[in-house]
Amino acid sequence: MKKIAHSLLFIFILVSLAVAGEEPLVISTNSLVTEDGRVRIHLTLKNTGQRTLYGVQPMIHFHHTMAMMS
Repeated sequence: MKKIAHSLLFIFILVSLAVAGEEPLVISTNSLVTEDGRVRIHLTLKNTGQRTLYGVQPMIHFHHTMAMMS
């Protein structure tokens, strides 16, 4: 079962990269941490290709610490 799941994941990634090569998508982020520790992330997606892209689902994963920075 793991082999099948890994194979499907590999195929999905391969196809995604092939399609992404045809329709470039420029991704940028701007993050802000407030004094009380709140995090704001502004995500900008710019389609530089000729066709409209559907079903773009951005996922953000980050790690943080509560240590004070000097």
